[in-house]
Amino acid sequence: MRLSIQTILSIIIVTLSSGINSSKCRDGVHNVITVDSYGNETLPVEIRNIRIHVYDHDMKPSCYKRKVNVVMPGWFVIKSGEVDTSRDFDVVKDGAVSVSVALDGDHICLNGHSDMFIVPESLCNFEMSSFFPVDICKTLQQKGLHTLKELETKNAFNATLELPASPSFLGISLLDVMKGNYRIKISIASEGKKIVEFALPTGYTDLKMGLNEKDDED
Repeated sequence: MRLSIQTILSIIIVTLSSGINSSKCRDGVHNVITVDSYGNETLPVEIRNIRIHVYDHDMKPSCYKRKVNVVMPGWFVIKSGEVDTSRDFDVVKDGAVSVSVALDGDHICLNGHSDMFIVPESLCNFEMSSFFPVDICKTLQQKGLHTLKELETKNAFNATLELPASPSFLGISLLDVMKGNYRIKISIASEGKKIVEFALPTGYTDLKMGLNEKDDED
């Protein structure tokens, strides 16, 4: 069977177009972070099915090689999620947050303590009410199943969250220096006992931050 020049050109164009589309960062497909409770412990608070879409400062889907990529400044848009609280707590009064963060295998924070001299302890452990609005804390600390819709209705929660520009020193962005693959795990304790632990993203897997495909071309 002989193929005409027009047919061959059509095949080439379709093939190239498919390649371009497959490399595109698709909103709601490639720019998604999920968050769920982590570990085998049975804890009194469970986080489930939190879904976050990630964007750059121009509100364009943010990816690096078709993997979600967090940039600063940028945006998080929370699409869904729920928190199941099995009994009442008072995390406004006592909600100790401990953070574990690793960058390309090197610990920045480990179980709430700084593992890098340039990182202050205050970034690795803090009170929940100093980070989350008190009214949100009061809702989530009550026994029951709490949804994103409830927070939006009851607390006027805005699910579109602006990420500020990365801290900088002498004009150099900290995220530019510390870009790469992050692993993030967070636990919250009340009255000295862990009540919830979750990973960002689900499964304590790599989360790309600050990467730019244009840098690969240089």
